[in-house]
Amino acid sequence: MRYTRRMRGQHNRSWLVIVRAGRGSLHSRYAADDASRKYDVLVAAWQDGVAPPEGPNDRLVMQPGQKIAGYHSLFERFPDLLDTYTHIALVDDDIDMSPEAVNRSFEAGSAENLSIWQPSLTWDSYFSYAAFLRNPAFQLRYTNFVEMMCPFFRADALRKALPLFDLGYDVGPDLVWTRLEEDNHCRAAILDTVSVHHTRPVGKAKRARTEGRFKRYDSEVQTFLDQAGLGFRGNVVYAAKTRGGRALAGRGQIAFRYMALMAGLVRTPMVKWKFLRLVSDAIRHVLIRPKSLDPIDAQSVAQTVRMAQAAPSL
Repeated sequence: MRYTRRMRGQHNRSWLVIVRAGRGSLHSRYAADDASRKYDVLVAAWQDGVAPPEGPNDRLVMQPGQKIAGYHSLFERFPDLLDTYTHIALVDDDIDMSPEAVNRSFEAGSAENLSIWQPSLTWDSYFSYAAFLRNPAFQLRYTNFVEMMCPFFRADALRKALPLFDLGYDVGPDLVWTRLEEDNHCRAAILDTVSVHHTRPVGKAKRARTEGRFKRYDSEVQTFLDQAGLGFRGNVVYAAKTRGGRALAGRGQIAFRYMALMAGLVRTPMVKWKFLRLVSDAIRHVLIRPKSLDPIDAQSVAQTVRMAQAAPSL
């Protein structure tokens, strides 16, 4: 069965949210039949018993297996998605967000003509990188890394990234998908005017899907980078807009404003010493790490990875 254009409902929407959902998915809040929402929802369930979305143009489909490979299979099944919608978000099922937050995320990314972006995380979220926490000093921050957790894409940018989704990795492709344009400067960003809540410890859902075959995040990332022949020296925010709309390109000015994150120490669910270490890592990366946005081609990277995977082990 083909996925027909916007499923011919009463709306004419250009934005789509796709969630890879298990039975504990939190999508019901932003997938309710709410007249205020400006997007459609496609629930790609990897388990039975997932609640269907409620909008007239929404859909529930079964798509078992790994998260990212499942997205790739989904776009193979329904290739019209990339032509029907101008912008598409790929959201983990442990993200708690309102219809207003989704609307504003699409609106902000569209207005800035970003290729890929994400809302920031509330201070009571679990996180891997402190740079993604909401920073009240900024409207948005331009970055070399948008995480796999809830990326928003312009549809043509997602089309370019799709070859990276079929390599057997749930992490790693997100380290390089900000490098697929000819000019990648200020094309990827974190939105500080919109925040969502990441409710579960990082990796918990993956452990459930892989049934004990879970591979450590850092190990999987390094394997991907080695096979791709690419480097990544960390998440870097290299430019920003302040809350008042002032453009900032000075790394020192940006890093100084990261001190605002220290207020999150009282709300974080993370171990306190780890929270402080991750904040200090984010500040250090702003100050000294290269942004590493030289263009790459996803097809070429995918071919290199497959050749490395096929090579006999020594």
